[in-house]
Amino acid sequence: MAMWSDVELLTNEDTNTVRLGSEENGSGLYQVDTLVKISTANEVQRDPCLSSSSGSNWSIVVADKTVILFDQSYQTILLLLNFETDVDATDVCLEGQFLVVCERNGNLHLIYVPHKRILLTQALVEKPSSEDKKTFRYLTIEEDKASLGIYHVFLLIEDGFFHISNLALAKIETAIEKMDMGPLKELQSLMKIDFCSTSEHHEEGCSTAVVFNLGLEIHLMIGGDNENVLTHWTMDPRRAKMCLTHSVDNSLIPGVRKMVVADNLLYVLDTEDSLSLWDLHFLVMVHCWQDLAIHDFELTTECGSASMVAQDTGSMKMITLTKQDNSQINSMQIRCLPSMTVCYTLDVSSVSCLVQTKINMDTIYLAEGIFEDPESRGEPISSVVVRCFTEALPENRLSRLLHKHMFEEAEKFAITFDLDLELVYKVKLDFVLEQLASASVGGYGEGVWSELVEEAKTNLMKITDEQYVVEYCLKAPWPTFETAEKMLNHAATRYSSLQIQEALARLATFCSLHGPDNFNGIAWIEFLNSMDNLGDILSHLREGDLKGAQLIWLRYEGHIAAEFDERNLKAVLDVIPEDLPSQDLCPWFRTVFVPFVRRVLPSGQKILARWLEQRARNLELTEKGAWPQNGLDLAVLGLPSLQMKSDDDCGAEEVESLKSLVSNLRQLLDLHRKYSCRLSLSVFEKGSVRSMAFYMLDKVPAPELIAATVESRILPYAQEHKTPFDELLLQYIKDLLERCSSQTTTLFTEWEAKVVAVLDCINDTDMKVDAVLEIMQKAVVPWSKVVEQLVQQYLEMDGPKQELLKESYRLMEIRKLLRGYGIRNFNLSNSTHIMTLIRYILKQDLPMSLDDSLTLAEAYKLPTSQINYLFLTQLIGQGRTEECMTVLKKLSCAEAQCVIERLTAWARLQLEDKDHISDEHKKNQMVVAQGMVEALKYMHIIQKHDALKSMECENNLIMFKAIAHLQEDFDIFFTPSDYEDPSIRKQIQEHHITAYENTRGRPSSKAKATTPPVVANDPDGKTKTISTEAGLRRLGRQLQRTEQELWSDLALRALGVGKVHKALKILSELYEHHYNTNTGKVLFTAARTLCQMLEADVPMVLPDDSDLPAVIHDLACQAMTLCHSDLLLDCLELCKCTHIAMDVYHQCQLSDDYGFIAKDPTLDTEKDPHSQWSFQDVFNEDCIVLDPLSVLPVQYEITNCLLPISLDTKLYPLDCSCLSHCSFEKGSNYLKPLLGPLANILQSLQECSQLELALRVLVNSYGSCLQHVTSNVMDIKISLQLFDTQELKNYNLCLNNLRKTTISTLDAVAVALLHKVFNWRVVDCDLAIGLCTLLPKAEVLKILWKFIDNTWQNYDKILAVARIGANLCCLYDEAEEREKFLSVITDAEWGIKLAQLEISMQPVFRQRPEMKRSLIPDLVKNRRITPEIILQYCSTFGLDRDSVINQYITTSLLLQADEEGAGDPVGQSGRASVSYR
Repeated sequence: MAMWSDVELLTNEDTNTVRLGSEENGSGLYQVDTLVKISTANEVQRDPCLSSSSGSNWSIVVADKTVILFDQSYQTILLLLNFETDVDATDVCLEGQFLVVCERNGNLHLIYVPHKRILLTQALVEKPSSEDKKTFRYLTIEEDKASLGIYHVFLLIEDGFFHISNLALAKIETAIEKMDMGPLKELQSLMKIDFCSTSEHHEEGCSTAVVFNLGLEIHLMIGGDNENVLTHWTMDPRRAKMCLTHSVDNSLIPGVRKMVVADNLLYVLDTEDSLSLWDLHFLVMVHCWQDLAIHDFELTTECGSASMVAQDTGSMKMITLTKQDNSQINSMQIRCLPSMTVCYTLDVSSVSCLVQTKINMDTIYLAEGIFEDPESRGEPISSVVVRCFTEALPENRLSRLLHKHMFEEAEKFAITFDLDLELVYKVKLDFVLEQLASASVGGYGEGVWSELVEEAKTNLMKITDEQYVVEYCLKAPWPTFETAEKMLNHAATRYSSLQIQEALARLATFCSLHGPDNFNGIAWIEFLNSMDNLGDILSHLREGDLKGAQLIWLRYEGHIAAEFDERNLKAVLDVIPEDLPSQDLCPWFRTVFVPFVRRVLPSGQKILARWLEQRARNLELTEKGAWPQNGLDLAVLGLPSLQMKSDDDCGAEEVESLKSLVSNLRQLLDLHRKYSCRLSLSVFEKGSVRSMAFYMLDKVPAPELIAATVESRILPYAQEHKTPFDELLLQYIKDLLERCSSQTTTLFTEWEAKVVAVLDCINDTDMKVDAVLEIMQKAVVPWSKVVEQLVQQYLEMDGPKQELLKESYRLMEIRKLLRGYGIRNFNLSNSTHIMTLIRYILKQDLPMSLDDSLTLAEAYKLPTSQINYLFLTQLIGQGRTEECMTVLKKLSCAEAQCVIERLTAWARLQLEDKDHISDEHKKNQMVVAQGMVEALKYMHIIQKHDALKSMECENNLIMFKAIAHLQEDFDIFFTPSDYEDPSIRKQIQEHHITAYENTRGRPSSKAKATTPPVVANDPDGKTKTISTEAGLRRLGRQLQRTEQELWSDLALRALGVGKVHKALKILSELYEHHYNTNTGKVLFTAARTLCQMLEADVPMVLPDDSDLPAVIHDLACQAMTLCHSDLLLDCLELCKCTHIAMDVYHQCQLSDDYGFIAKDPTLDTEKDPHSQWSFQDVFNEDCIVLDPLSVLPVQYEITNCLLPISLDTKLYPLDCSCLSHCSFEKGSNYLKPLLGPLANILQSLQECSQLELALRVLVNSYGSCLQHVTSNVMDIKISLQLFDTQELKNYNLCLNNLRKTTISTLDAVAVALLHKVFNWRVVDCDLAIGLCTLLPKAEVLKILWKFIDNTWQNYDKILAVARIGANLCCLYDEAEEREKFLSVITDAEWGIKLAQLEISMQPVFRQRPEMKRSLIPDLVKNRRITPEIILQYCSTFGLDRDSVINQYITTSLLLQADEEGAGDPVGQSGRASVSYR
């Protein structure tokens, strides 16, 4: 078999193409071009099987085994492949990047075109067709509209089709370009191939198919023969597979050979060469052309033209191929749709095929086989050519000539065919315009653009359209200034207009800006078309071209003034470059810009003033050389034209600021010129006259030059500004000493000499002495020789301030003393600093430390007792008791007594420290206690004459002895406050209990037998030795404590440290073995303690899987069974509150993070018999689970508020700690703390729809509050005598507010809960009646009737609600309302009864009795109705029984006659036929 691999690309000009050997007919004219010639080097045995298709940027030709891929214009061969067997189908996707080829042997190839590489070969068909019969009947590739880059491939074979999905070609292309094989293999593995059989629908096989999209859905239409000729398949989104949705039988067409979809129409070519038109959605035949024998057809939409529009109004055309019997010639016809009139006919070879293109292509392609000898018969073709057909109207040919810039031929063609000649000249001028644009940017030489200008002149002379000439001359980018001027003058002579005159004026301006030699056509056109003169000025200013900006400003100042506003002013000022010299800017501002702003925009003067001020300040950095004169020159520009009185809109404030700047700049300039003092503006503005003088003195390089500087500069400057000269120098000395005597700042190495030099310039004697004092105070010790001489000099002089000098000198001597301890430059200005020094000296612990400290204290007149106290605390802390006693004995009795008293207070504070319990700290406390014992013994000796103080001293001595004894013998470190506590014996017991607990808590181990005893840390900060259980029992007996009291303390102590599991175990044993009132008291205390811990969210150690709220409730119940009668009411209140808290917790969302796990109520099979007997188990509230972290602490806070009396409070007989029975407390209001948590818990419960709980919490809390107030205020007169009037008012106010809140909340909760009850699956009537009693009668009736009105045919619920209403009306004594509810009950009962017979009573429900008759027809027609029911219905609603029974009998007889006369059912016709009809 021949290989068609010789390809010749042809390039024919459309104006001279000759079509030989063919006959053209029709009213249309088409130009025929031959684009490609394909031949073979081998001998051709038979005609090849041709197929071809084309896309947006590709074209493909298939001849037998050869596949050739071209670009769209057939000028480049992209790919040429030869396969083993004939190629049945091909398609290209992803803009020509991928080619899919299907061979007759059943193989499918995926080819990447840029690399000419086969990516995938898949054998899809195991048993391919014979050589003469195609294996693959149809191939198409469609992109998934919902997932871009993902493609679907449909391959039609004889007995079904393949659906290849999840083909990610876009990602495959990316992986190939990156040479990344991993993702490429992964993408190939994700590709899915499904096969769908059509053998049940197309018994003789499939012939063709077509794929189309409706929205995002993919539809497949398959054509075949025999019974079903068309089947419609769509994508099932759930299974991602194609499913059959519709089929058409062969009653209209025998079979399908080709299909094409256009919009909502389907063109079908059947096996008898007949063409028909079908509706795509309903598959109904719309039209059929049986008289036309068509072999092949394609649809195309051509660009509209005059001739074609004249022939037919439609733009869509059909290209058909028809065969002639026993001939080597076929006929290609172009027909207009929908009339099917032939507009062009051409004879072509019998071996031809139409190139499949998109419908919107305006060019027709044909692949045609060429015979070597056209006259020979039976010979195969020798080559294959691809021809292109293009409409060839005169207008279109002229357009093509102009498009190819063949202007001379176009001119002759237009003259020949009498076409628009000026169009040729205009197109030629447009071409010249493009060339001129290139010439303007340097694309051509002078000779070329000269020819272009002459060409433009010549063609412009031929055009009579004067307006066109003017516009052309204005928009042409002429290459030189002379040419532009000449052409504009030429346009002015042709057509004089204002536009030309303005252009000439702008040309002159442009020339002035750039010069004739720098003329550029493009820039000139931009300048001409720019109407934004201010924008041009801004551009020049931005580029630093001030002269150009001034030129445009002067030329177009009038235009600028018309639209000038503050925004434009800001734009001009902002665009001026920072580096533009002020000497260039000032003249323009002075002569032009500032007067313009003042004249045109007075309100903009404040903006200008601000800008001038800022610009003048910036010159200090940008133009340092001319500063400050340049800043002054620029700032002054704003003053002459900006003199205004009080008009703030014109910038009075800005002008004042500018004036201030000008004044500062003038003074700064004087400093520069008169005093050679150069300062920055910011320093000058922040400074004063004094600081300027200081600055000049600081700049003096040497002390020897101070006198001359003061004489030549400082004195004149002070006189000029009227500043006291001597005071100025004195202040400078103070300032210099302050700066230079600091430890971090040193301005001069010889600052002392400089100070002395300034001091010599002072004339006033007193000020000199003041300066010397300052020097003595600030000079570094030891003094330098200069300072020493200066001080000695003034000490020898006489004067009023000599004593002050001597005192200062004595203080300097003390400083020398301090130098022995390394203390320098320390400030001794106050007693705090002196005491700091004394502490430091004492800390040195030298032999002379105490004496030196006392000397220092005496010099500053400080009490010596303080120094002795500090020294003794230091000795006691070091354990030097003997030295301490030696010092005390040297003191007088009074001072020793004072010191020991302070030592006692100090020792108490030392021993009170509980935060540090290290061994070193314990040792220190032992030393302090022992030292204080010795000191107090001495004090007891010297205080015998004062009995009161002696007693106090003795008490302290006993206390410290006891503390020291406990520390030394028992390792018990008591604090003085603990020792003074009356319950000292209990503290000792607590100590041993802690030791016992720690011993029990430590695991036994043989390895630890040899380790020393462990010392435990008690929560109160003390350390205890370890005890045994036997020792603890013995200790309890010795301390006269019973076993029950001991274990009670252990339980409560365990609760105190969060060991709930241990406490519960002990309490359980107490309840089991000590069944008495004391145990009840302990259980009550434990339950309340747990409530307080849960309120405070205290960490606890709990038993596994414990329901702590339930445990607390059990403790309260046990306490109530054991407690004393005085505690019974408190236990009862605690039981109620803990029961509510337990129920709240059981409605919580359980979490391990909260610390305990609630039991699952569903697993609790044991129920309260009383609850089972008392309540109906009908209604179960649906609600949202609660968050335990947010609701439980609040609920237990309410519990604690309902038991407000503290556990530590002593209660007398008949006293109660619960709110409902406790008495008023002076200064306390027990209701206020309850209001906040009550509101919070109610809000949380209501938000989570926990309405039953909310109702319980509200009623319980309000009841307790009401009982608390009423039990205390039984008689108002007596209450006024017992309690404060204001407190009673507060209680009254709180109770009233709570009552209002309770009533409103109660109503809201009751209404919401009532709705829940009504909406439950079964209405709990008893609960509903109870809730209704909480609400007003009118609101209850409104709710009931609203529910009845809104309930649709749920007669069971309507019956229940109506019965509730009837019962309530009996309670309310509302007879009329009761009758209404009874009527509803009757209707609801009948609605239930009729619903069982499948009869709806809704049309007559709650209607008048006479309206009930409208339901009779439905009743008598029902086969399940009985006469008894009909009679009962008539009796209930008062209807005429005889007429109804008569109607029933008549209807029954008619229905029986209809049944007897019924015939056989009519057969159904086929689905497709019905669809067609």
